[in-house]
Amino acid sequence: MVLLLIVLVSDPYLLQYAGECYCGKDASVLTKASENDCNMACKGNASEMCGGPARLSVYTQSTTTATTGPAAGWSSVGCFEDSTGTPVLNGADVLTSATMTPLSCTQHCNDMGFIVAGVEYGGECYCGNALSQSYQTPDGECNMPCSGAASEMCGAGNRLSVFIQSSLHKRNVRAHKRGHHPLSHSMWY
Repeated sequence: MVLLLIVLVSDPYLLQYAGECYCGKDASVLTKASENDCNMACKGNASEMCGGPARLSVYTQSTTTATTGPAAGWSSVGCFEDSTGTPVLNGADVLTSATMTPLSCTQHCNDMGFIVAGVEYGGECYCGNALSQSYQTPDGECNMPCSGAASEMCGAGNRLSVFIQSSLHKRNVRAHKRGHHPLSHSMWY
C-alpha cells in the first residue's frame, strides 16, 4: 500500500490490515482507538502504518493556501493591450509554461535580470526593462485564468497583465487609454 496513491483518490482515507484501503468523506463518525493498535506496516512501504486487526489508520489531506500574486518586491501595474506588431514587452526572454502564475513569471524575469514582467494567454511570460507604447485597458480585460492557478488571472488574448519591480526609482512612462489622450502612468522601474 502506498499512501500517496490513496491521497489522490479520497479524503479522508482509511487503511486496515496492512493493505486494505477504505475511502470516505467524513471520519468524524469513527471512535478513536489507541494509535498503538494500528501496528501493521503497509505492504508497499514498511515505514508507514496501515491499521491493524479491527483497527483503521485514518489519514486526511491538509489544505494549504498557495502564495498568490507576484514575487516579493514586484507590483501589478494593470492590464495592457498587446499587439503582434509592437509587443508591450520586447525583452529577449519569453517563457511558456503549463504551470504559469504571476509569481513564477516575476521570479523568472527577476532571475534573468529584467525589471518588468507580464503574463498573457494564461501561460506565457514576457520579460523586459521598459514598456513599449501601449494602451492600458481595464483590469477586467485580463481575465484568462493562469495555467498554474485557475484562481489567478494571467492576461488574455492580446492582453498582458504587467508587473514591475516596486523597489526601484519611480518614473513616469507613457500609457494610453483607448479613446483618450495619452496619460502619464506612474510606475516603478
